[in-house]
Amino acid sequence: MVLLHFWAPWCVPCRVEIPELVEIQRRYRNADFQLLAVSIDEGGRDAVNTFYQGIGVSLPTLIDRDGKVSRQYGLTGVPESMLLDKKGLVAKTYIGPRKWTSPEITSQIDRLLQEPVD
Repeated sequence: MVLLHFWAPWCVPCRVEIPELVEIQRRYRNADFQLLAVSIDEGGRDAVNTFYQGIGVSLPTLIDRDGKVSRQYGLTGVPESMLLDKKGLVAKTYIGPRKWTSPEITSQIDRLLQEPVD
């Protein structure tokens, strides 16, 4: 299961979400779960690394400077996230900022983690 989180270092709501995403990654580190941040910033890896260094955290991050991944998932803006099930299919799309450690979201993750892979 994967949580794709589209964001950019210049996006204020995106920046606010990062510590919660770090907590989700930590919480599910021993589960069949991976968080992948996808940065759409034209500044590329340097902009992302500067932001991460400034707040003292890091997340696995794909740089989508050319927008290929964003187009593939039909991104409408940032922040936007897709929760992919164990088959790699989009199970839930979240448009806008979220409180990632909320019971609503963690229960959705827990439910998907319990689903069998056919």
